[in-house]
Amino acid sequence: MTTQDTAQVHRDLEGLVGKTIRSLQRVFYAIGDVVERNEGPLQLEFNDGSVVLFQSGANGRDLTVRSTPWRDPFAGELSEENRAYVAEHGKWSLFDVSGEHPFADVCGRRVARIAEIHLKEQLEAEGFPVAEAVAEGHIENFGVIVGVLLCVDGLTIRVESIMDELRVDVTAGQLPLHG
Repeated sequence: MTTQDTAQVHRDLEGLVGKTIRSLQRVFYAIGDVVERNEGPLQLEFNDGSVVLFQSGANGRDLTVRSTPWRDPFAGELSEENRAYVAEHGKWSLFDVSGEHPFADVCGRRVARIAEIHLKEQLEAEGFPVAEAVAEGHIENFGVIVGVLLCVDGLTIRVESIMDELRVDVTAGQLPLHG
């Protein structure tokens, strides 16, 4: 899997402005009845029938944005080997979180504006010595998109890829958007 083109991600994100969120799903890892709900892809469905899927990129850093729904690789009839694997190790599964706090407040709201979170901003927010890392040649491509702020009629959804995991937070109010 390759990293998405930053310009294409930007265009895909801009296309969300004006759409109304119908439902939200998260992809969580589940082993039996135990579900790890701290991180995982986020899927938004809109009133016009379109879908956007946010995931942590294959490189563990970039935000991946897709306009296709999440596909369960274990959907359908499982082989004996896959059944045994899932029973012992679990699998990623799609969960509707539309009625759960804080996501219930997001349903029915319109995406008013969007701001990208770039790698440089993420590193600076974490107190990382960005200038030093650049001077030493450790980091390139500060313009890569690692997250997004979705302002939805009085709320802000922060979707951010951090060290291989997708984190999602909902905050009351419209955060100031930069960039």
